[in-house]
Amino acid sequence: MSQALQRVIVCMLYDPDLRERVYGGENLPQLTAKQMRQLRCQPRQAWRTDPYLSSRTLQGLIEEYLTSVAVTGVGHLHKFFSSTLFHECVQTRGWIAVAFGHWLRPHAGRLSVLECAIAQARRRVCPLLKKGSVAVGDGVFPMTLPMDTMHQYQGVRERLGSNALQALLSNDFEVVELPPESKAQEYWIVTTDQGGSVSVAGGTEALNGLLVRAIEPTTMQQLREVAVSLGASGKEADDILCDLEVEGLLKVR
Repeated sequence: MSQALQRVIVCMLYDPDLRERVYGGENLPQLTAKQMRQLRCQPRQAWRTDPYLSSRTLQGLIEEYLTSVAVTGVGHLHKFFSSTLFHECVQTRGWIAVAFGHWLRPHAGRLSVLECAIAQARRRVCPLLKKGSVAVGDGVFPMTLPMDTMHQYQGVRERLGSNALQALLSNDFEVVELPPESKAQEYWIVTTDQGGSVSVAGGTEALNGLLVRAIEPTTMQQLREVAVSLGASGKEADDILCDLEVEGLLKVR
């Protein structure tokens, strides 16, 4: 079975709208006519042998995005599985939790940016580096947030209480309303350890700019030039990069 067909099957297991389009005669551009026939020869009920698949997956996503869901509500979250972001994630073998965070952005605003950054840090594994290259280390992710986001996040978490998931899924839960986002920005760095513990520390515009540039591997010379462009002298840039390596924020080969 081709990878393209396998990925469409995954999408169809989650997305009833896609199933209806396929059985309604729509042809998918990534599949051949023969592969489309293979899909349609399956009885429709075969796609519903695990009716709670999307609900189980969604529960795991909600647990990573508790405050985002608190300001969004749970009623329409299943629509994520019919979204372009979900389908693109499956087709590219991306992280569903990260795609979910991007999908929540228009609904949850700054809280989804924060929780998506945490999700990315949890999954961050530095790519294999060539000699002389550098990248942000494992479990590290920089983020830029509107001012006061952390305060709002902590307030929503406290409001949800010790059993946040149960609170969100209760029939009497009321969606949380947040004040408008500030145009002023703050800079933060998320770090996670091997045990899964998450830490969020304040950063600076220059430091975050440096780390953002190194999310994808680059060379030490290029990153040094970025540090200089952000205001460091040549000696300061060398010291900064060395310190970031020692702290584990950068991985150097």
